[in-house]
Formats: sequence, C-alpha cells, structure tokens
Amino acid sequence: MKMSEAKSLFQASSLKEPRIVPAFMGSGYNLQLLVHRGVWSSETLVAKSGKTRQFKRVEAVITVLSEIGFKEAIVTFD
Repeated sequence: MKMSEAKSLFQASSLKEPRIVPAFMGSGYNLQLLVHRGVWSSETLVAKSGKTRQFKRVEAVITVLSEIGFKEAIVTFD
C-alpha cells in the first residue's frame, strides 16, 4: 500500500500492528501493516513506483509511522 492510502486507512481505524522487519532479500527494513479490507491481512508499504519501500535505517521507518499517525510499533531483527 502507498503512503497516502496508509494515512487514509489509519484515519478510518483500518490499520493496526505496524511491524518494522528486516528487508527480504536485501539490507535495511520494510514496514508491514495489518489492514482491514473485509478481513485482516498483512501488507507492506510501497513507494510511488509500486515497489516495496525499503528503508536503510529504523529511524526512517519511525518517521514514516509517525506521519501515518502511529505512536508505537513492533520491531523484529530476524
């Protein structure tokens, strides 16, 4: 999901449990969110290009989470 959609879904209470996870097949981190679209499912934040958004630093993910509206997140390292 793109950032603009994430903000809208957060305001509609359709997002929960943000997770900062190691990037799949790369270095850095990805942001996964539980989203409700009839059922709860996990989605990864994507860039404007449509590719999975990859962050080099945890601090960058935290900034994005704050912009969406979250106050806390789960961080995993494995």
